[in-house]
Amino acid sequence: MTGAKPTFSIPDETLTAYVMKELPPDQAQAVEAAMAADLGLRQEVEELARFCGKVWDELKAEPLPRLSPAQVETLQRQLAPPPRRPARALWAAVPLLA
Repeated sequence: MTGAKPTFSIPDETLTAYVMKELPPDQAQAVEAAMAADLGLRQEVEELARFCGKVWDELKAEPLPRLSPAQVETLQRQLAPPPRRPARALWAAVPLLA
């Protein structure tokens, strides 16, 4: 890392979530407040954002893998609604009420 050393201790996973815009608003505001008060932290987050941007660009350039026919079939089976059981006639429950 370059520049000043950060004085705030925010976990890397929180900073990554901030860069990826995955933090809830209150946590994002806390990170922004810490960055405003700490040049080193701001530089660390900027460096992390550049790194994540490069990774994201590389991932976008990668061809998407294709699913095999067996994988497609498995997914379709898992996502299909369960078969409906035939409704029992109301009169079938009447002897149980007696």
